[in-house]
Parts: sequence; C-alpha cells; structure tokens
Amino acid sequence: MRSESMRTNHADRTRRIIAGVVTMLMILGVVATLAVHRPLPWLVDRVPTGAATTVHEVSQTQLTTYCPARMGLSDTGSYGDGEFQSSAGDISSSARYAAFGSIYRASIGTLDGQDTGDGELEDPDILDASNVKVASGTVDGGARIVDTRMLRAESGTGTSSSVVSTATKGDLSGLSASSCITPSLTPAFLLPATTDGTTQQLVVANTSAKAATVHVRIWGTSHTGALTSAVGSSLGVAAHAQSVFDLVAAASDERGLFVSVSSLETPVAAFVRTVRLDGLTVKGSDYVSGAAPAAKRIMLPAVHEGDEVTLFAFGRNHAKARVSWVGGDDGDVSEHAIAADKVSAIDVGKAPKGVQGLSIASSEPIRAQVRVTRSGDAGQQDFAFIGASVPARQSAVVLPGSVAGSMSFINTSDASHTATLRAYDDHGKAVGSRRIELKAGDALSLSDGDVGNGARLFALHDAEGIAWGMRVSSDAVDKAKLAGVGYLEPQSLDVRSERIRVQADQGIVR
Repeated sequence: MRSESMRTNHADRTRRIIAGVVTMLMILGVVATLAVHRPLPWLVDRVPTGAATTVHEVSQTQLTTYCPARMGLSDTGSYGDGEFQSSAGDISSSARYAAFGSIYRASIGTLDGQDTGDGELEDPDILDASNVKVASGTVDGGARIVDTRMLRAESGTGTSSSVVSTATKGDLSGLSASSCITPSLTPAFLLPATTDGTTQQLVVANTSAKAATVHVRIWGTSHTGALTSAVGSSLGVAAHAQSVFDLVAAASDERGLFVSVSSLETPVAAFVRTVRLDGLTVKGSDYVSGAAPAAKRIMLPAVHEGDEVTLFAFGRNHAKARVSWVGGDDGDVSEHAIAADKVSAIDVGKAPKGVQGLSIASSEPIRAQVRVTRSGDAGQQDFAFIGASVPARQSAVVLPGSVAGSMSFINTSDASHTATLRAYDDHGKAVGSRRIELKAGDALSLSDGDVGNGARLFALHDAEGIAWGMRVSSDAVDKAKLAGVGYLEPQSLDVRSERIRVQADQGIVR
C-alpha cells in the first residue's frame, strides 16, 4: 500500500511540473507576440479628442516685490579739494509696506535673507474690519524684499509698498520716490539724455535662488536701430543678489534711451537710478521704473501746473502722436512724428493752469514716459519720471515717512465712471472714504488730507477706466527753498492669473 501511494504522489508531482512548464511557455508566447505585432484596432479603447482637452486657470497666491535702497551716488570717492567732492549730504530714507485683503503672511527681508528688523506686516487691531496689514522702516541699509502669501487669490488682495529719499544738502538735494517693483522677465525703460554730468545705473536684482543672465539692448536718438553697447550686452546676476549696468558708459551722448532687459528663465526686479549735475549745481535725481507696454491711447497722470515736461517715446513703426493736456482748459494740442525704432525726446513745454495729466493718441502703438522738472534756489532742480497708467479695477498706493501726497484721477474712457477711494492711517485703520465720480475725459485732484486725517494708505476700488497716480513732496525740502519732485505709481490688487490649456496626445503612448 505504501509503495502504491508513493507512486501516486510521484505521478501527481510530475503532472504539476508539466502543467507549469506548458503555462510558462504559453505566457512567453503571448508576450513575444505582443512585442512583435500591434493589437487589433478594435481591441484599443479610444478617447474622444474633445473630452481629452481641459483648460485650467491658475492664480498667483505668492507675491514678491523689491524695494530699492536709499538714493545714492555712483562714485563716492574723495578726490581733490573738499568743496569739489561729491557728497550725498544729509540724505535720509523711509519706506512703508501695506498688504490688503486675504493675506496669510507678509514679511520684510533683504536679498540675501538677512533679518532687517522691520519684521512682518501686522494688523494691530484684529477687530477692525479694514483687513490691512502694515509696517514701516528705512532703506538706508539696502534694498528690501516683501514676501507675501495669500490665503486665496481674489480681487482687492495684494500688496503696495514704496520708498522715498529726501535731502536738503549735497548732490542729491531734493526728493526721489519709487513704488516697489514686481519682478518680470522683460522690463523696459525710457530714459533721459546720457550727456556729461549724468549718471544712469541699471540695477538688476535677482530675488530667486537661481543665478540669472540678462541681456540688455539699447536704442537712442542718434540713429535707427539698436546701438552697439560699449560695455557689452550681458549682465550676470547671482542668486539673491543684484548687479549694476552703466548705461552712460554703454551709450553716451544720446538725448534719450530705450532700454530692453530680457531674462530667459528667472524674473528679475529692475530699475534705473539716474542723477544729474551741472558742475556743482544739483539738477535732480530719481528712480525710473519700467515703462508700460506699447499702446495707441496713453494717459500719464499727475502732471501739474508749472511742470517743465519732456516726453520720451519709442515705437517699432513710424507713428504720428497727438499730445494734449488733461484738466484745466485742456486744449494746447500738439502733433509729433515718432520715428520707427528710434527714441524721440520731445520738449512739451510748461504745463498750464489746472492740468492733471498728459494724453497721447498715436496712430501706432508706442511706449511713452514723461519727465517733469521743477526749479529751486540757486539753479537747483529736481525731476520725476511718470509712466503711462496701466488699467486696474483695484489698486493701491502708500505714502512713506512724513511726505505729503497729491493724487490725480483721470477718466480715460468715453463714458462716465464711478470709483471708491478708501484711506487708512499708518496702523492700517480706516480713516475715510471718497466717492470718485468722473464724466468722460474729466480729471480730479485730491490731497492725502482730503480723504481722512492721518491718511497714509490709499486703495481705489471699481476703478475701470480711471487712471491715477500720486505726486509726492517734502516740507523739509520746500522750507529749504529747494525743488523736490517725486511720483508713486499705484500697484494693482487685481487677481493675477493665467489659463493653461491641456490636450491629450495619444501618439505619445503608441
């Protein structure tokens, strides 16, 4: 019996081995067949093309802005007699930072990540319905970075920050102001003459953790087409650092410049620091921000009565530009030819009584920026650059330090528009609001005190079709009988979003 049982077990084991070998051979055969032959069409699932295409809207919930350091001289060396040496004098700076709406956290730092002592933007009164976080400080020790994280992307949420430098003595006497700058891949600038006595430094800051190389192209007034830079056309910028490009050395003796900066992968924050001297006489200084995109209809707000106005324009095609004052008696229309691929520097003259801005109607898209100049005692002058207004439904501007502000509002459309201006103090507490009602083409001027006592932060809501900007002045500079001119551009609080289209391609997996 035992012998017969052993024979049975041995037969079962043999049958299992044979079955396993046959199964393995069948699997190998199927794999080999699939590797050589494509499956029959009716065996493949097909997805309709329309169903495989989707559109996603992605909104930005993290913002980074760069606030320039205190205005400075390009050369602070000591040469020769003391009375002939360059000097920054008694220059001082102030900065103010504000975050509006659904903000999770907003902090202030330096390019290299060091603690500035300015801390985070805070709302001292959490029971206040204003929902505004604020902070203030100086930029004496260098540029500042404002890093903001939103709870959600929605209209009316974002940041607005600005810096100002003032001096009553030295080569920087007057006032220089700038709104803080959002990094971009292709900033561009319209600039004044590069003649003797002028310094123009293109400052490029890299707020990211990846090094960048930017390419600089320059157009002038002397001939058509890009100029050949005398100092090269590339600038390396290390991670969390900034570099300087000397525009006067690159393209000297031009009556105006158009400068295009391009970074392939890394957005950069860029501005131009310009200072002008005529011998020992101060002729002004300012931060020049990027020019707005080319357009046929351009509005430049906050040009005031008595300003000496110079228009700088650049276009790819020949254009005829109709330039007119806005506000007051309007009129005084002038027409100018804008050469293709060449900078035009146009003396528009002195702004008449009641003027609040400058309007341009062009036959072809152009970029435009104006320099407004004022004069003080003993030949001293100061100037500010005002760029074309960029439309935004929600935007804000803040006044740093103790400077005073005057706002200009211009209806750029052909219909009446109404907007609401809300004002907050330096702690972010609401101090007043004003309804802005403008008929087609109308203009309005308001001082900071017209909206509320102690107002330092201003947010304009539902402002479709309304261009606005803030002129800045200093009591200390005025009392010294010096000219002090500054301009602050409002910063958008609109949702920043992009649409991404995704379409499946079955060819990728065949």
